[in-house]
Amino acid sequence: MSNFTYAQVPNLVRQELYQVSLEKQFDDWLVGRPLFDDKTGIFPDGDTLNVTLTADRDVTDYTENTQITYDGMTTSRKDLTVTAYKQDGFFVTDRMKQDAHQSEAFYQENVHKSGIAMATDMETAVLATANSQTLGNNNAIGGVPHRMKGSGTGGAITIDDIMFIKYAFDKAYIPTENRMLIVTPETEYDLNKLLNITEVTNGSQFNFDVQGLVQTGFGDKLNIVRNIAGINIMVSHNLPAITAETLAKSDGTGGGAITGKGCVAMSMANDTSMPFMGVIRQRPETEFFRNTNLKRDEWSATCRYGFALKRPEALVTLATPV
Repeated sequence: MSNFTYAQVPNLVRQELYQVSLEKQFDDWLVGRPLFDDKTGIFPDGDTLNVTLTADRDVTDYTENTQITYDGMTTSRKDLTVTAYKQDGFFVTDRMKQDAHQSEAFYQENVHKSGIAMATDMETAVLATANSQTLGNNNAIGGVPHRMKGSGTGGAITIDDIMFIKYAFDKAYIPTENRMLIVTPETEYDLNKLLNITEVTNGSQFNFDVQGLVQTGFGDKLNIVRNIAGINIMVSHNLPAITAETLAKSDGTGGGAITGKGCVAMSMANDTSMPFMGVIRQRPETEFFRNTNLKRDEWSATCRYGFALKRPEALVTLATPV
């Protein structure tokens, strides 16, 4: 009888083992809801759409038996242009398909991740429109700032900042429904640290599940779990960058440079109240091509879109550190 040990027959033992399934990277947290007024239906072709916005009218005193005063309505224009043309693509060779047992799973994961990348890029572009505000300026509307840094240490968010966002929206007559504040994970963490959770210590009661207190934090990814002063809070990784921008706090004090992200407060009450408008000239379209010359399968996707700031009064940007 023969005995087999590793030292005697090392070539019979696989030196490296590979998991059958792919360890997939976590997908991005996408808002997954409309972030802009979609003008695609009325802007199917051409370079630029001119959108006309109207202002309010005023009444004046009338004196009997005098000529009526005729005043025109103040209007302004905002331009929307198709600016982005994005692509993604990959290929898998015949040899890869023949020799790699994970080739099919690898192909499917590439397709899935390409879709996520397209959606992430588009959402990032929408939120980046917040930086269409005048940088380094409080962008006051009706005397109320709409671009500022957090009131806490180093520009961190405070509850006062959320109260001020409500004030800014109220002063601008923004609908009270679906007011949103999209924050970074770091900003949501700073909000959570503001909580003062106190345990009952008299021995007669113990609040195991902290009822009446924040159990999930102020944000649960993109699910709305907390509302402060009528402002729903969401968490996103795709907010616009703030780079050494000189901004003051909401009260006009503490001016100085801040680097971080711009948390976006906006109205989502309806299409007309949203601060952003956009056009999707070409939604992500995919193509498969069999390249017989190079003996490989090729896959690609392209899309075209553009976004612009339409209603600055329905937008407040809060710069916070990351």
